[in-house]
Amino acid sequence: MNDFKCKQLLIGIVLLLAVSSHADDLKFRVNKVSGTKAIVEFSEAPVTLELGKTYSVAGKKTQSEESNSGREHLLSIQTSFNSLTKTQSGVSANSSTTVLGFGIGWNMINYELMLVLGLSTLKYESISSSSSFQEFSFDWNFTPNKLENDSIFAFRVGSINTAGSGTIAIRTLPGFVYKSFAFSPSWAIVPGIFYQFETATTSGVLAQTTGLVLSIGISNYF
Repeated sequence: MNDFKCKQLLIGIVLLLAVSSHADDLKFRVNKVSGTKAIVEFSEAPVTLELGKTYSVAGKKTQSEESNSGREHLLSIQTSFNSLTKTQSGVSANSSTTVLGFGIGWNMINYELMLVLGLSTLKYESISSSSSFQEFSFDWNFTPNKLENDSIFAFRVGSINTAGSGTIAIRTLPGFVYKSFAFSPSWAIVPGIFYQFETATTSGVLAQTTGLVLSIGISNYF
């Protein structure tokens, strides 16, 4: 077989291409196409070509492309329980809050942004009240959130603003979360610990609520 034939893939050779922009530096020119068949000329033949054989040309994705695939967005459900101290008009008393939230977020590998909508139930002395809330949270991942990483430790800070029933409240929750992908590369179990600092004004009366918050959540990355 002469050099010309060695550089040609004759009609009948099937090429299965999975080539990205940074795939192996393999260059070829398609000279003729007919359906699923083609005549292709390689600038440098990767192997000694033989008539009648089937060849596969596979490239590798770049690391960033592999890492982004499958974890670009997230949906989350989370709940938290805590025992806090509420100080109002110089008097301190214990209070507790139960929170259920649903979030949607975006993963930029080293950091993540999430918007959470939920319901908060507050018990203070003999008073129990519920209110909806909107939370914006920011995660800084100490380990990049890539597909190859299944244990991610992150610093999270959340800011919650609520308004209703004559009360305006601003709540800040800095803390840490652990994202475990132990059972699936797309599902994470997310426990967390935070310190809550909240200021609320009701009918002109200022109250402050502080304390530790424990949370648990499940996030689906896609």
